[in-house]
Amino acid sequence: ISLTISPIHDAHGTIVGASKIARDITERRIAQEQQQLLMGEMHHRVKNLFALANAIVAISSRAGGTLEDTVGMIQDRLQALARAHELTMGQIDGDLSSPQQTELLALIHAILAPYLAGERIFVEGDECLVGGRAVTHIALLLHELATNAAKYGALSVPEGQLIVRVERGGRDVRLRWEERGGGPLPARGDMGHAREGFGTRLEKGVAATLKASIDRDWRADGLFVSISVPRTALES
Repeated sequence: ISLTISPIHDAHGTIVGASKIARDITERRIAQEQQQLLMGEMHHRVKNLFALANAIVAISSRAGGTLEDTVGMIQDRLQALARAHELTMGQIDGDLSSPQQTELLALIHAILAPYLAGERIFVEGDECLVGGRAVTHIALLLHELATNAAKYGALSVPEGQLIVRVERGGRDVRLRWEERGGGPLPARGDMGHAREGFGTRLEKGVAATLKASIDRDWRADGLFVSISVPRTALES
């Protein structure tokens, strides 16, 4: 409460009593606390996004190629993050005291939307939640897989297909990325091949941050990737 006490005087100026006014300021205090939490969370998110954007620019600039190629890679990766954050920011109701969550299948659809062409991409499986702290890592990883598939994988040829399955079992969530009918195997390079590039560093970062395991298998007709993440890390 907010308490105001004022003296009451008689005609001679002698204090004969006190006037007390008590106001219930519970709602105002709650609103102030929510605002502080909101500003703190916004500061944390913006700081993280700037750090992530700086890392994307720095690593992409070392990938080689022309200036136009580098600019294109940076723009694509930032757009992937923007699509991912649209899903989480769209759920905000004024309280950011806890990380916002989005559905994993919705996130996959958002990342793969630029590559949809006919019935070539299939996304199926169990619905799972992705927390605000994990969404950037998962979004970037999915974007790199989709970009590589479009460059030299299943999405680079008309007859290629991509199947993404989400399986929720026990304490882990497993995401299976399966390409079929892709082009010839790429030269050993990014996404876990001999030369360490953005994708390799990204996978290491995801594995360390989310305690995830990422297994990759180049099969005769395309790439198969299995990503296993603890549910507690994915939803945080």
